[in-house]
Amino acid sequence: MLGPSTARGRPRRRPSSADPPRRRRRARETAHRALAAQPWQSPSVAALVRQATSKAPSDASPMIIEGPRGTALRAVGSATDHAVAGDALGKCIAERKKNAVEFVEMLLPPPLTDHEDARRLKPVAEYEDLPISKGATRRREESDLVFGAVLEYSDAFGKPKIVNSTAMLPEQQYLEDGRTNSKVSHLLTAGRGSSSVVWAGVGRRSAGVGEGEMAVIREAVVDSRAERLRISRLRSIKPYSAHGW
Repeated sequence: MLGPSTARGRPRRRPSSADPPRRRRRARETAHRALAAQPWQSPSVAALVRQATSKAPSDASPMIIEGPRGTALRAVGSATDHAVAGDALGKCIAERKKNAVEFVEMLLPPPLTDHEDARRLKPVAEYEDLPISKGATRRREESDLVFGAVLEYSDAFGKPKIVNSTAMLPEQQYLEDGRTNSKVSHLLTAGRGSSSVVWAGVGRRSAGVGEGEMAVIREAVVDSRAERLRISRLRSIKPYSAHGW
């Protein structure tokens, strides 16, 4: 038998951080974390923005709500949903400050005609990519943003069946709903249905739209769509009581 002083085992090669599989895995994890931290960059949200900015007929359009401290809410969706969102925000502001609602102005885009191509909506990238700078300023501005979206699950013929809302990345909410709700799971699998974002908004805490306000807004849109389209909603919460109003 060879003693330790006469022979040594062949040293094992440690996995290098430069190994292609590990690099790819880390890149995917980094990209996923970055997307989860900026849910407004979701592919589903981008698809809705493209509808709002394309020349094809669509109910989707952008909306901006300005307040005394700058832009309070930027959103994309139908005009009806924007009106519901604006009313919900107005009620939130009225609860918090009785006189602040007077200074909120809703800016909706004018209807377009065939002769107004030069005045069309801004390109999709300008609605997807918020003007966030780099470094510490970027981190501060990101922490000031609040996201909310309304999701719909439709059957194989595109007819809406179920509506829900989320504050997280829509694609994560799709997975969560599919795991926890049998109706959604059946609709998306056996029913060959689809999921989509029908309204999405980004609010600014510093301008008066925080998590509480956004929860009220998106739930109001969910309630409106459920009643208007006569479809089911996944859950029913009371945002005012949930946030102490």
